[in-house]
Amino acid sequence: MTDTLVQVSDEVKQLQRSVLDTSIAVLQRQRRAEQELQQAISLLRATLNASPDGVVAFNLEGKVLASNLNYAQFWRVSSELMRTANAMKIDAHCAAQAVEPENFPRLLPVGNYEAFAEVKLLDGRTLERHICKQLMDDRHIGWVVHWRDITRRLQEEAHRNRMTHILERSLNEIYLFDKETLLFTYANSGALKNLGYDLGSLIQMTPVDIKPEFDEARFRGMLEPLLSGQTDLLIFETVHQRHDQTRYNVQVHLQYDAKDQHPVFMALVLDTTDRKRAEQLIWHQANFDQLTQLPNRTMLQDRMTQEITKAQRNSHKLAVMFIDLDKFKEVNDTLGHGKGDVLLVEAARRIRKCVRAGDTVARMGGDEFVVLLTELRDGRMASDVAQNLLNVLSEVFELQGSQGFVTGSIGITLYPDDALSGDGLLKNADQAMYISKARGRNRYSYFTQELEISAQRRMALVNQLHQALPRNEFSLVYQPIVDFGTGRVLKAEALIRWNHPILGLVSPGEFIPLAEETGMIVEIGDWVFEEAVQQVKRWRENIEPEFQISINKSPVQFSWESKIFKSQPERLGELGLPGRSVILEITEGWLMDSDSRALDILYSYRDAGIQVAIDDFGTGYSSLSYLKRFDIDYLKIDQSFVQNLSPGSSDLALSQAIIAMAHALGLKVVAEGVETEQQRDLLIVAGCDFGQGYLFSKPIPALAFEELLRDPGKLLYVAPA
Repeated sequence: MTDTLVQVSDEVKQLQRSVLDTSIAVLQRQRRAEQELQQAISLLRATLNASPDGVVAFNLEGKVLASNLNYAQFWRVSSELMRTANAMKIDAHCAAQAVEPENFPRLLPVGNYEAFAEVKLLDGRTLERHICKQLMDDRHIGWVVHWRDITRRLQEEAHRNRMTHILERSLNEIYLFDKETLLFTYANSGALKNLGYDLGSLIQMTPVDIKPEFDEARFRGMLEPLLSGQTDLLIFETVHQRHDQTRYNVQVHLQYDAKDQHPVFMALVLDTTDRKRAEQLIWHQANFDQLTQLPNRTMLQDRMTQEITKAQRNSHKLAVMFIDLDKFKEVNDTLGHGKGDVLLVEAARRIRKCVRAGDTVARMGGDEFVVLLTELRDGRMASDVAQNLLNVLSEVFELQGSQGFVTGSIGITLYPDDALSGDGLLKNADQAMYISKARGRNRYSYFTQELEISAQRRMALVNQLHQALPRNEFSLVYQPIVDFGTGRVLKAEALIRWNHPILGLVSPGEFIPLAEETGMIVEIGDWVFEEAVQQVKRWRENIEPEFQISINKSPVQFSWESKIFKSQPERLGELGLPGRSVILEITEGWLMDSDSRALDILYSYRDAGIQVAIDDFGTGYSSLSYLKRFDIDYLKIDQSFVQNLSPGSSDLALSQAIIAMAHALGLKVVAEGVETEQQRDLLIVAGCDFGQGYLFSKPIPALAFEELLRDPGKLLYVAPA
């Protein structure tokens, strides 16, 4: 019995140990399961927190089961709210942040729901929502919601769409082509429109097909710097050919993109047709005369440089001909500038027709032209061309219902005989042209060494003329004008002299034209007038109350009257002198050519009592109507007629006719250059009123002239009473 009890007791203990071991094993398994669960939960939470999306899970009653950090950050939800609130409260919190809270997608969808929704927030963000059911054994137990911030993606898409829109709207050509095959892979609407192809046709072509200036080998060679990395951008100009075979100028900006799996070249193509046309227009305007379409001075100088180089290499001669149209100003003044332009165009055509195709005709401006004759074996060949030019220019010009008449004065210079540069040749030809003018016009003259010496002296005089007034180098002399009827001297002509400190006495015939050309005659003329009227004031007050001083007035001075200098009638009034104290001498040529403003000034002189004399009468083209119209007081017969006076001579007949005509018009006559008694006697018999010349007195300084006035016996000759 005892043994039996002991045995039972051992079995019980063994059973207890077995149960205990089993319990311990179960506990251990539970502990390991809990640990594994915690690890799984921790891993799940870490996974959720690592997601860029905001994730929340809740059951069907709206209790939040899980969420990650991004969800709380997206919606600015506190951990307390997530722990205690249900889906309805969280909905309200999130909807308040939406631009359209009434359309906010709820966390607890009912009925047919949309798995996808997009929400714009008040802070500018856009969130995208995805929701799906949570199932267990095919049983719906809850919901899982993903929120993704798509703000940046939408911005990038909008930017890409905008850029695509811009590219498509661009009038420039934009296209891509494959690195290996060169086939086009993309072309914008601008490229399709400019080239005239549809996209289906263009993607079967390469850039070589639209660039007739290139073949494939040359084009691939041009791409090498981009492929090798020597440059990031290749810019070149070429020509594109459209589908209809027309061509246009383009500028290509080419880049290489090797980032993609399929490397491509990207091209931006600018149509430069308008720019090329504008550049051509600018170049043409800069190098050609707009009226005649002849080369201008700039283009002429370039041609001369080229031709001088060729002539030097080939031992040829060149001839430069400077042409000035005589009497062109008269055409402009009488017929108008419009018809003057028509004449210039026709003159250009005639000149062009007289020379060879390889020669150059240029317009220098105004009525001046230059002809460049090239490849001459003998410089004398220019004479034939010059004579032909004179012939065609002297023919009548039909000017839209009117007729114009001009001639030409031509100066000729030769390379290398006279000068070695273009500027030197032009200067020489210009000087030779003025010789043709001086010899009577409608002729040609060759440049000579004497002309060069004269030109150098002329330049020196022009430079020194500027200093003559400040240095008091000018003085006045006075030549008496004798009354043939009484033998008295009541008039004198004031004449300017230039006493140069080195050159000595410079002739007025030399420096007056220079002063007129440079405009210095205005200031010099004002000085002459001031000196002369001061002198006549003294003589009228101290010797002869009716004395008159005769003063020459250059045509150039009229254009400056009332601009910067005081008017001469006004100055006489300030000095208390009557207008009759001054005789104004003008040329008959100016009277014919003057404009209305200058004539108005002349009328104002007449109104002030200033008398007017026509100097050098008979050498120009006077009109009797002009003499009557302007109420001229005196005619001065030019000394060229007086010098050759003899009984029965034509000069005597002309002088007699001038005197008779003047008296018939109520004018007095002064004969210039009277040097002999015979000349004086013939003039007196012809009825001439006054004489002036060396027979009576040379021009003398003021003090000597004053002595002559006080003692008339000092005259070289006094006419008998």
